[in-house]
Amino acid sequence: KQILEDAGYADSDGDGIRESAEGKKLSFRFDVMSAYQSDITAGKMIVQWLKDVGVELKLNIADEGAFGDRVYDNADMDVYIWSWGGDIDPGFMLSCFTSTQILNWSDCQYGSPVYDEMYREQAAAVDRDDRIEIVHKMQEHLYDQAPYIILWYNLDCEAYQADKWSGWELVPKEDGRPVWTFLRGTYENVKPAVAATTGDGGGLSGGAIAGIIVAAVVVVGAIVFFVLRRSKGGPKAEEL
Repeated sequence: KQILEDAGYADSDGDGIRESAEGKKLSFRFDVMSAYQSDITAGKMIVQWLKDVGVELKLNIADEGAFGDRVYDNADMDVYIWSWGGDIDPGFMLSCFTSTQILNWSDCQYGSPVYDEMYREQAAAVDRDDRIEIVHKMQEHLYDQAPYIILWYNLDCEAYQADKWSGWELVPKEDGRPVWTFLRGTYENVKPAVAATTGDGGGLSGGAIAGIIVAAVVVVGAIVFFVLRRSKGGPKAEEL
C-alpha cells in the first residue's frame, strides 16, 4: 500500500480502487484459461490480494481459442496467466522476448534494444562459459524489467520401463528426463531389452515400472503486466 501511496495512487472517492493523479482508476481485465483449474484458483487469489491494496482485477475466464486470439492476434490484454515449456537449450525461449517476436511468438509483446543485443551476443558466442554468462545477464534483465512475474515451476513425473526397454536417453544426461525433451534420442534408440514376464492374471510382474523421474521443468506460470493496453495499432518496443 505504501508503495502505491508514494507513487501518487490514492483512493480519492472511497470506492476501494486507487486512481492516478489524472483520475484514471487502477482497474484491469485479468484473463485466465478455463482449461487450467490451477490458473483459475491462482487468479482468484491474486484478485483478492490486489483488492486488499486498492487495485481492481476483473477476472475473465476464457477458452483457449479465444484466449490465444486475444493474446497473439490482437495484443488485447491487461493482465493474464500464461505457461511456457522450454527445451534443454535456452535459445528459443530467449528469442521469445526479442523485439522481432512482437505479435509473433511473444505473448507479452515485450521489446528492449538492450535485451536484443544480448540475444545476438549469446547466439554468436563460441565459448560455452561466455554464452552462459550472457544468458545469465539476460535472465537478470528480464527479472528486473518484469514482462513476466513467475508464479510457479511445475514438477513433472515421467514413468518408464527400464527393465523391458533399453536406449532411454535422459536430457540432461545426469538427472534429466527421457520423454518430453523436445529431442528425438529416446524415440530413435529405445528398443526391447528382455522378454516381458506375466503373473497369473496376465498382468506385468512386480517392478513393471522401473524408473520414475521427477524434474523441475521450464514450464512456468506467469502473470504478465502490460504498459500498453488495447492498442489497435499493435504494441511497439520500448527502449529500456
